[in-house]
Amino acid sequence: MSISTKRYLIVTGLLSATFFITFGAYSTRDYSGELYTRNIPIVIGNWYGKDFSMDERTYEILETRDAIMREYTNQDGESVLFALVFSQNNRKVAHPPEVCFAGGGWERAKRDTEIITVGDQEIKVNRLILQKNSGKQIVLYLYKSGDKLVSNYYVQQFNIVLNGMLHKDTSSALIRISSITNSNEDRTLALTKKFTGEIIPILEKLLP
Repeated sequence: MSISTKRYLIVTGLLSATFFITFGAYSTRDYSGELYTRNIPIVIGNWYGKDFSMDERTYEILETRDAIMREYTNQDGESVLFALVFSQNNRKVAHPPEVCFAGGGWERAKRDTEIITVGDQEIKVNRLILQKNSGKQIVLYLYKSGDKLVSNYYVQQFNIVLNGMLHKDTSSALIRISSITNSNEDRTLALTKKFTGEIIPILEKLLP
Protein backbone atom coordinates (compact mmCIF):
# COMPACT_ATOMS: atom_id res chain seq x y z
CA MET A 1 0.00 0.00 0.00
CA SER A 2 1.43 3.36 -1.01
CA ILE A 3 1.92 6.27 1.39
CA SER A 4 -0.67 8.35 -0.46
CA THR A 5 -3.23 5.55 -0.17
CA LYS A 6 -2.59 5.24 3.56
CA ARG A 7 -3.03 8.98 4.00
CA TYR A 8 -6.26 8.89 2.04
CA LEU A 9 -7.65 6.09 4.21
CA ILE A 10 -6.65 7.88 7.41
CA VAL A 11 -8.22 11.18 6.32
CA THR A 12 -11.37 9.41 5.14
CA GLY A 13 -11.63 7.58 8.46
CA LEU A 14 -11.23 10.78 10.46
CA LEU A 15 -13.82 12.61 8.37
CA SER A 16 -16.24 9.71 8.74
CA ALA A 17 -15.73 9.63 12.52
CA THR A 18 -16.27 13.39 12.74
CA PHE A 19 -19.49 13.15 10.74
CA PHE A 20 -20.67 10.22 12.81
CA ILE A 21 -20.08 11.98 16.11
CA THR A 22 -21.48 15.34 14.97
CA PHE A 23 -24.58 13.92 13.33
CA GLY A 24 -25.16 11.40 16.08
CA ALA A 25 -25.04 14.01 18.82
CA TYR A 26 -28.54 15.11 17.87
CA SER A 27 -31.84 13.35 18.21
CA THR A 28 -35.38 14.31 17.32
CA ARG A 29 -36.79 12.64 20.43
CA ASP A 30 -38.77 14.75 22.87
CA TYR A 31 -37.51 14.95 26.46
CA SER A 32 -39.71 15.29 29.50
CA GLY A 33 -37.39 17.46 31.59
CA GLU A 34 -38.14 15.21 34.56
CA LEU A 35 -35.43 14.93 37.23
CA TYR A 36 -35.15 11.17 37.49
CA THR A 37 -32.64 11.20 40.35
CA ARG A 38 -35.40 12.49 42.63
CA ASN A 39 -37.10 9.10 42.33
CA ILE A 40 -34.20 7.14 43.83
CA PRO A 41 -35.43 5.85 47.21
CA ILE A 42 -33.88 7.18 50.39
CA VAL A 43 -34.14 3.69 51.92
CA ILE A 44 -32.70 0.70 50.08
CA GLY A 45 -32.91 -2.56 52.01
CA ASN A 46 -31.15 -1.84 55.32
CA TRP A 47 -29.42 1.25 53.91
CA TYR A 48 -30.64 4.70 54.91
CA GLY A 49 -29.68 7.71 52.84
CA LYS A 50 -28.76 11.32 53.58
CA ASP A 51 -28.46 13.83 50.74
CA PHE A 52 -25.63 16.28 50.22
CA SER A 53 -26.61 19.60 48.69
CA MET A 54 -24.95 20.85 45.51
CA ASP A 55 -24.46 24.51 44.68
CA GLU A 56 -25.15 26.24 41.37
CA ARG A 57 -21.51 26.11 40.32
CA THR A 58 -21.53 22.32 40.66
CA TYR A 59 -24.63 22.05 38.47
CA GLU A 60 -22.96 24.28 35.88
CA ILE A 61 -19.89 22.05 35.81
CA LEU A 62 -22.00 18.91 35.54
CA GLU A 63 -24.14 20.49 32.78
CA THR A 64 -27.27 18.96 34.27
CA ARG A 65 -29.50 19.43 37.30
CA ASP A 66 -30.43 15.77 37.30
CA ALA A 67 -27.72 14.70 39.72
CA ILE A 68 -27.53 13.34 43.23
CA MET A 69 -24.92 12.77 45.90
CA ARG A 70 -26.08 10.74 48.88
CA GLU A 71 -24.50 8.88 51.77
CA TYR A 72 -26.11 5.54 52.61
CA THR A 73 -25.50 4.01 56.03
CA ASN A 74 -26.48 0.52 57.14
CA GLN A 75 -27.54 -0.77 60.55
CA ASP A 76 -23.93 -1.59 61.43
CA GLY A 77 -22.87 2.02 60.93
CA GLU A 78 -21.03 1.26 57.68
CA SER A 79 -21.48 3.81 54.92
CA VAL A 80 -20.98 4.32 51.19
CA LEU A 81 -21.21 7.46 49.10
CA PHE A 82 -23.48 7.19 46.07
CA ALA A 83 -23.26 9.69 43.20
CA LEU A 84 -25.26 9.73 39.99
CA VAL A 85 -25.14 12.24 37.14
CA PHE A 86 -27.84 11.81 34.50
CA SER A 87 -29.11 13.55 31.37
CA GLN A 88 -31.63 12.57 28.74
CA ASN A 89 -29.87 14.43 25.94
CA ASN A 90 -26.35 15.48 26.96
CA ARG A 91 -23.69 12.76 26.71
CA LYS A 92 -21.01 15.06 28.13
CA VAL A 93 -22.36 14.73 31.68
CA ALA A 94 -20.88 11.23 32.06
CA HIS A 95 -17.15 11.85 32.19
CA PRO A 96 -14.54 9.63 33.89
CA PRO A 97 -14.43 10.55 37.60
CA GLU A 98 -10.64 10.45 37.96
CA VAL A 99 -10.42 14.14 37.04
CA CYS A 100 -12.78 15.17 39.84
CA PHE A 101 -10.91 13.12 42.42
CA ALA A 102 -7.57 14.52 41.29
CA GLY A 103 -8.98 18.03 41.73
CA GLY A 104 -9.84 17.08 45.31
CA GLY A 105 -6.28 15.99 46.04
CA TRP A 106 -6.79 12.24 45.67
CA GLU A 107 -4.08 10.26 43.89
CA ARG A 108 -4.79 7.07 42.00
CA ALA A 109 -2.98 4.10 43.51
CA LYS A 110 -4.66 1.46 41.35
CA ARG A 111 -7.24 1.10 38.60
CA ASP A 112 -8.77 -2.18 37.46
CA THR A 113 -12.20 -3.81 37.13
CA GLU A 114 -14.53 -5.85 39.32
CA ILE A 115 -17.48 -8.11 38.54
CA ILE A 116 -20.75 -7.34 40.33
CA THR A 117 -23.46 -9.99 40.54
CA VAL A 118 -26.90 -8.48 39.95
CA GLY A 119 -29.62 -11.11 40.06
CA ASP A 120 -28.73 -13.68 37.40
CA GLN A 121 -26.34 -11.40 35.50
CA GLU A 122 -22.76 -10.24 36.00
CA ILE A 123 -21.80 -6.62 35.35
CA LYS A 124 -18.26 -5.33 34.97
CA VAL A 125 -17.46 -2.09 36.79
CA ASN A 126 -14.35 0.01 37.13
CA ARG A 127 -12.47 0.05 40.42
CA LEU A 128 -10.26 2.86 41.68
CA ILE A 129 -8.13 2.79 44.80
CA LEU A 130 -7.33 6.36 45.78
CA GLN A 131 -4.99 7.79 48.39
CA LYS A 132 -4.85 11.19 50.05
CA ASN A 133 -2.32 11.66 52.84
CA SER A 134 -3.07 8.74 55.17
CA GLY A 135 -6.60 8.23 53.84
CA LYS A 136 -7.68 5.70 51.24
CA GLN A 137 -10.95 5.05 49.46
CA ILE A 138 -12.34 2.49 47.06
CA VAL A 139 -14.46 3.67 44.15
CA LEU A 140 -16.63 1.58 41.83
CA TYR A 141 -18.17 3.22 38.79
CA LEU A 142 -19.81 2.47 35.47
CA TYR A 143 -21.77 4.20 32.73
CA LYS A 144 -25.28 3.93 31.35
CA SER A 145 -26.25 4.64 27.75
CA GLY A 146 -29.91 4.05 27.03
CA ASP A 147 -30.65 0.61 28.46
CA LYS A 148 -27.01 -0.53 28.41
CA LEU A 149 -24.63 -0.60 31.40
CA VAL A 150 -20.96 -0.51 30.39
CA SER A 151 -17.61 0.00 32.10
CA ASN A 152 -15.91 1.65 29.11
CA TYR A 153 -16.45 5.40 28.64
CA TYR A 154 -15.80 5.28 24.89
CA VAL A 155 -18.23 2.42 24.39
CA GLN A 156 -20.86 4.44 26.23
CA GLN A 157 -20.22 7.49 24.05
CA PHE A 158 -20.40 5.37 20.89
CA ASN A 159 -23.72 3.85 22.03
CA ILE A 160 -25.21 7.29 22.68
CA VAL A 161 -24.10 8.62 19.30
CA LEU A 162 -25.49 5.54 17.57
CA ASN A 163 -28.78 5.87 19.44
CA GLY A 164 -28.98 9.50 18.33
CA MET A 165 -28.53 8.54 14.69
CA LEU A 166 -31.25 5.91 15.04
CA HIS A 167 -33.53 8.35 16.94
CA LYS A 168 -33.47 6.12 19.99
CA ASP A 169 -32.92 6.92 23.67
CA THR A 170 -29.80 9.11 24.04
CA SER A 171 -29.79 9.24 27.83
CA SER A 172 -26.44 9.19 29.60
CA ALA A 173 -25.39 8.50 33.17
CA LEU A 174 -22.36 8.12 35.38
CA ILE A 175 -22.95 5.82 38.37
CA ARG A 176 -20.40 5.96 41.19
CA ILE A 177 -20.21 4.27 44.59
CA SER A 178 -17.30 4.84 46.96
CA SER A 179 -16.27 4.14 50.53
CA ILE A 180 -13.45 5.25 52.78
CA THR A 181 -11.48 2.15 53.65
CA ASN A 182 -10.15 1.19 57.05
CA SER A 183 -7.44 -1.34 57.75
CA ASN A 184 -9.64 -4.07 56.21
CA GLU A 185 -9.58 -3.16 52.52
CA ASP A 186 -11.23 -6.44 51.46
CA ARG A 187 -14.17 -5.76 53.78
CA THR A 188 -14.58 -2.26 52.37
CA LEU A 189 -14.53 -3.58 48.80
CA ALA A 190 -17.10 -6.26 49.65
CA LEU A 191 -19.34 -3.65 51.27
CA THR A 192 -19.12 -1.34 48.24
CA LYS A 193 -19.80 -4.20 45.84
CA LYS A 194 -22.80 -5.31 47.91
CA PHE A 195 -24.41 -1.88 47.78
CA THR A 196 -23.66 -1.58 44.07
CA GLY A 197 -25.42 -4.87 43.44
CA GLU A 198 -28.46 -3.64 45.36
CA ILE A 199 -28.83 -0.23 43.72
CA ILE A 200 -28.21 -1.16 40.08
CA PRO A 201 -31.57 -2.98 39.64
CA ILE A 202 -33.31 0.08 41.07
CA LEU A 203 -31.54 2.38 38.64
CA GLU A 204 -32.37 0.10 35.72
CA LYS A 205 -36.06 0.49 36.59
CA LEU A 206 -36.04 4.22 37.33
CA LEU A 207 -33.77 5.63 34.62
CA PRO A 208 -34.84 5.66 30.95
